[in-house]
Amino acid sequence: MADVPGMGLIVLVDEQEKRQLSIPCDSASVWQLNMRMQSEKPIEGLLPEVLMSVIHASNAGSTPKIDLIIKDIQDGVFQCEYWFDGQHFYKDADGTTKTRGTPLVFCSGKIRASDAVLLSLISDTPIRVNDDLWFRQSSPYMPNAGGVALPISSMSLPMLEKSLSKAIAEERYELAGILRDEIRHRKSKS
Repeated sequence: MADVPGMGLIVLVDEQEKRQLSIPCDSASVWQLNMRMQSEKPIEGLLPEVLMSVIHASNAGSTPKIDLIIKDIQDGVFQCEYWFDGQHFYKDADGTTKTRGTPLVFCSGKIRASDAVLLSLISDTPIRVNDDLWFRQSSPYMPNAGGVALPISSMSLPMLEKSLSKAIAEERYELAGILRDEIRHRKSKS
């Protein structure tokens, strides 16, 4: 991958440690994730943790089931969705917490892949990846490799342009042609 300032890479590995999925992200996301993964004590007072505690409190002190799924990739951007499944709780006149009705989805929507990874880390929730996407975009997991394979379809436009310049400078014209075609395709769609 071309070195692009302000960009980072999140690598998700399957449970069997056989395959990995590389997700480009901004440097702020890398900083947020590193802060939580390298801290010896729990992070408190930052917005993601505060929001998680609000969700926990609004669900009568229990964390709702959170479902995170990476569904597709379009123009180098992973498409993710989330669902929070909870029970509708309320307090009756004497202050007793009770439930009303059946469990329901009280929140769902789209989320950036890097934010889904952060939410996964904070809520201790696994991330699922659509099977077809996993097999199209993942690469063999090699923990001691010096680099990471990154499919062209998951590269941002600035990454593609930087990689094109590098391929031309290194006289790798077949790769340069592939990169040029992907850049043209994306620019024609916008």
